[in-house]
Amino acid sequence: MAEKINITKKFLIKEYIKNEKSHYKIAEETNYPSTTIWRHLKKYKIKIRTKSEAGKLKIGKYKNILTKKFLLKEYSKNKKSLSQIAKQIGCDKKVVYNYLKLHNIPRRTKSETKKGNKNPNYKDGRKNATYYCIDCGKKITVSSGFYGSGRCRSCAWKKLWQNKNFSKKTLKAIFKALKLKPNKSEKLLNKMLNQLLPNQYKFVGDGKVILGSFCPDFINCNGKKKIIELYGDYWHNLSDWKKRDKRRLIAYNKLGYKTLIIWEHELKDLTKVKEKILLFHQK
Repeated sequence: MAEKINITKKFLIKEYIKNEKSHYKIAEETNYPSTTIWRHLKKYKIKIRTKSEAGKLKIGKYKNILTKKFLLKEYSKNKKSLSQIAKQIGCDKKVVYNYLKLHNIPRRTKSETKKGNKNPNYKDGRKNATYYCIDCGKKITVSSGFYGSGRCRSCAWKKLWQNKNFSKKTLKAIFKALKLKPNKSEKLLNKMLNQLLPNQYKFVGDGKVILGSFCPDFINCNGKKKIIELYGDYWHNLSDWKKRDKRRLIAYNKLGYKTLIIWEHELKDLTKVKEKILLFHQK
């Protein structure tokens, strides 16, 4: 470790005022914390530079490099970005920006910076070129479609959901975020199952189990491939839900599960529901 230098008033006037070094730079060179240098500046009543004054000093270091001629060539003619010029010089892009203002060089607009192949809508030299979905044949544009997939947004999502890992992971995340709890009908049926067939069926309607992109309500937890679904009278009578329920039963059947459907209105006669469950369980 380098030997520490005594921080005297004379030393700070030389480094901070004359050599125009920042208190961070002095701290780095003297192996002291920057707060120590700051306290000594206060102690010796040396006027501390404001942020704008410090910024001007920082800019001043590059005045011989970032000339108007250089910036007109690199920024205006060669179309380099502020980041590219800053990397080339070894400074911050804000310094380059300040020099552009200093030399009255107009900044490029966002549209100008994204001309040609830098534009996100660029495709084979044509902006917003028209294409057709490879699945449904629907007319799409580059800006509205899924880039590179050749599909419209709807078909691209359908393709994504066909991936078992994607659908399972996404559904689990959705159910976890929803923090679902059993409703009154599900609580009643759960209580009945615990009394009628203790330790046989478990409520998994909160997303704990995903089978073929579907979440069953109750599942047998003792090795039998059996599912009990509780259908609400309103929602499961809608045409869209009916179609989805058909796909649900097909998915369960493919995985080797037998499914019992109990409708919400059937819970009014619990004796019949019990008979229905026992008959299904014994098969």
